[in-house]
Amino acid sequence: MKSPLSVSPKVRFGAFELDALAGKLFKYGIPIKLQPQPLRVLLLLTGRPGHVVTRDEKAPDILRPCRALVTDSLRQ
Repeated sequence: MKSPLSVSPKVRFGAFELDALAGKLFKYGIPIKLQPQPLRVLLLLTGRPGHVVTRDEKAPDILRPCRALVTDSLRQ
């Protein structure tokens, strides 16, 4: 049985393709630079298609720093 965070080696969404094994994101076949944290978030989200992922669910260490960034952005 697949774990809830497992992901197919390549996932396509819109113009993008995420190569989970290589840790790379492409848009129309052109590689896009991604920092490690956004890559982990994409892997988390693509590993749970059709499911809502909350901040505290499964990977709080990944999403908690994002919450701080969003909170700081909203204060400005």
